[in-house]
Amino acid sequence: ANLAIQSNQFDKAIDRMESFTQKHPEEAKAVFVLAEAYRGKGDVKKAVELLEKCKTLVKDPSLKAEIDTYIRSIK
Repeated sequence: ANLAIQSNQFDKAIDRMESFTQKHPEEAKAVFVLAEAYRGKGDVKKAVELLEKCKTLVKDPSLKAEIDTYIRSIK
């Protein structure tokens, strides 16, 4: 999925990551990558929604703060 994002194949990345996150919904990194794919496709609303979900999955307060900063930067 990361390679698909790098080559602007956002739909392919979204398909792959949606499938993966359905099987592994607790994987914060996978949710983050999915959010990046949606952001790349231009769906900022969905990206923010997924980033908010990602925040609930991480334990580290500094990571949560970084995600908050990132959300503000893409809005």
